[in-house]
Amino acid sequence: MTGRLNWRVEETRSGNITAFLNGFALHSRFNPVSEAQKAAAGIPAGVGIVVLAGFGLGYVAEAIIESAPGRPLVIAEADKSALIQASEARDIEALLKRPEIRLLAGGDPRHVCSFLTEGPPGAPIYFMPWRPAMRTNPEWYTKLEQAVNTTAQRRRVNAHTLERFGHLWVRNLAANRTVLPMSISIDAVRDAFEGIPALILAGGPSLDDVLPHLKELSERFLLIAVDTALQGALRKTVIPDIVAAVDPQYWNTRHLDWCRVEGAASSIILAESATHPAVFRTLSGRCIMTRTRFPLGSVLENAVGLKGELDAGGSVSTAAWEIARHFGCTPIIAAGLDLGYPGRKTHYRGSLASERPHLFSRRDSPAQNAFFHALHDAKPHTTEDMDGHLLLTDRRMDIYHAWFTEHAMSFGDGIARILGGSGRYIKGMTKTSIDELLNLKVRRKSINKVLSALRETPHSSSAQENLNKAMTELALGLERLKKLARKGMNAAAAAKERMLSGKTPDKPLAIMAEVDESLISGH
Repeated sequence: MTGRLNWRVEETRSGNITAFLNGFALHSRFNPVSEAQKAAAGIPAGVGIVVLAGFGLGYVAEAIIESAPGRPLVIAEADKSALIQASEARDIEALLKRPEIRLLAGGDPRHVCSFLTEGPPGAPIYFMPWRPAMRTNPEWYTKLEQAVNTTAQRRRVNAHTLERFGHLWVRNLAANRTVLPMSISIDAVRDAFEGIPALILAGGPSLDDVLPHLKELSERFLLIAVDTALQGALRKTVIPDIVAAVDPQYWNTRHLDWCRVEGAASSIILAESATHPAVFRTLSGRCIMTRTRFPLGSVLENAVGLKGELDAGGSVSTAAWEIARHFGCTPIIAAGLDLGYPGRKTHYRGSLASERPHLFSRRDSPAQNAFFHALHDAKPHTTEDMDGHLLLTDRRMDIYHAWFTEHAMSFGDGIARILGGSGRYIKGMTKTSIDELLNLKVRRKSINKVLSALRETPHSSSAQENLNKAMTELALGLERLKKLARKGMNAAAAAKERMLSGKTPDKPLAIMAEVDESLISGH
């Protein structure tokens, strides 16, 4: 709060009431209901979630609900006492009990992100500032808007990914139908490694400084490697406990080339139902499956009884971080999580990304061309590393940096750590060193005990049968939609033809109405 709230309520010409907060009118002095309706009418079509910044007396929130019943509405108010004052001025109980409403009253404005996962997949988030109510605490609302914009940007990326890779995910889902019934649900492994420290191996350049010590570190940490870093660990004859491989694209599976080594089958795979099937051909360990946000995938996941979804931010590194948090690991240390290009390098030595350009290097197109484009094609800029030095990064890395900052801030002091100082500065994470980590006690025996239990997790005997049934019903449903679509298209063409010839299109329009009703009702 920037000062004490001074409320004054008066009746408007329309008969409704308005309020003055610290001398400023929260709503129209003439007709606050009409004003709110006009504001709600400005929300674009297709919005999945609305975030209303500032509650006032609730007129705007009511208008938003009336304009689109059922659409999630997040009300963010900086001061709890403002809600109390509003409830004393007019009856808002029914409004706040609406199932669409999510309320953030005071506290850390970044907590709004936990409310922004609802709505149709890919539907945008709309931030609606109610300026009169925001005057009391502009700093709080600025942080709120930044948090919403960051989440909205990540949601847009996910929507574009869904649009771009939808067909690929369908193919992957079909190919993974034999893996799904044998997989372990995320919910079944919650707090499985409670209190055990985790070391996440990402594929950044600073991983080179960690790999020589990995054998010793593996005795003290649950090792979680992203697919990019697996090859580096295996070269040091260290087999990670968990391998995060959640990417649906074929080229990402090429990071697993040469990873079919003796003992590698013991690694548990963290995947989702749309992970590229080549992952399961290369790695044969038991799979922990997080639910996908791809709508079609949820049908098959429900059939086999998969429960639980990681709040991953669209990359294997965020998925690795989230599984460590889900396991209950403390502390969580990230190695190779540079989110930038220290030394103007993109990955650790020997990785696919650092070696592949040399394979295709020619006199007129040397490997340096590929490295240059990797550094400069995504709007590069400089930022600060953990040691306070300048670091080259780009807009692509900014998205993941925002995700890690948001999640690191939710931990207590010292829980989230970065190994080394050459990676990008992440607020909420503390820097640690290899010497500090090697001073921790050996825990390999207790880690192996939990891993053995996870590998023996039983699976449902009816999962395969339920999956086959779901796929049959899905195929029949899609065939029905295909027939309805064809019927609707024919009716639309007939309506157009009749209108062009001067005849009434009543019959084709009636058929189109029947198609609409069938689509909506599902019958």
